Amino acid sequence: MIDYRNLSVIPFSQILTCFNLAFSNYAIPFQLSEAQLSYMHKRRGIDYELSFGAFDDEQLIGFIFNCTGTWNGQSTAYDTGTGIIPEYQGKGLGKGLLEYTISKIREAGINQYILEVLCSNKPAYELYRKYGFQVIRILNCYNYTKNEILDRNIPELSTKYKVKYPKTINDRLLSYSWDYESSWQNSYESINRVKDDIDLVEIYDVDTAIAFGYIEKHTGDIPHIGVHPQYRRQGIGSNILRTLALMSDSYMLKYINVPEHHDELIHLFKSFNISLSLKQYEMQLSL
Repeated sequence: MIDYRNLSVIPFSQILTCFNLAFSNYAIPFQLSEAQLSYMHKRRGIDYELSFGAFDDEQLIGFIFNCTGTWNGQSTAYDTGTGIIPEYQGKGLGKGLLEYTISKIREAGINQYILEVLCSNKPAYELYRKYGFQVIRILNCYNYTKNEILDRNIPELSTKYKVKYPKTINDRLLSYSWDYESSWQNSYESINRVKDDIDLVEIYDVDTAIAFGYIEKHTGDIPHIGVHPQYRRQGIGSNILRTLALMSDSYMLKYINVPEHHDELIHLFKSFNISLSLKQYEMQLSL
């Protein structure tokens, strides 16, 4: 018999096994180690009390991992991963688990529920629409290698600018990114949870910060790059991108969840001949 429960007392090894099975036949298949999944949950702020699993007797066969916190000034739950293991897919379990999850986070007094879904995943998109989720924006994702950045000829940064490598995250810069709100996993709150694993570069014109970039060195994940509008198209963004590539311990790099309307960042990646990897809908359900 199928039942639904929260994941607060479920052994992490069981959660990991279910996760890897569920994503073994995903549109972009991937597998994570125990350390990798644990780290991902830490950065995103997992709440196992409000994360739920589908069980067949005692076997975990599906899950919705939820993070909780504040986003855009509201109490928010964020679905950081949903999956059903292959032999149970196509049997309506995702629908049942989603209904159960929505009811529980509503009971908890959460104001909104947000998530991202691949634009190519039409069945999931239609399911979320059925339950009242609305598209907030479309997000672009880029995956590329160090060489795609470092092999390009980039003019050196003007000597009038000063480059700094601060030891602490500048929350003022990250919260004031000049033109767009970060997605949940790239927000200041998320980055601050793993601040010891984030390296920073900032560029100043005299004493005024005009650009910044942050990277999670061991994964090659770039949460955010920002250049003040008055200083764009001067090669500053390109120099930030090159500096972050040099700082990375990972050969593979990624910058996910760039708003589709952000012409400047899209232009930056096109200037390196880096193609769009995938698109996601960012969706919201008001509770």
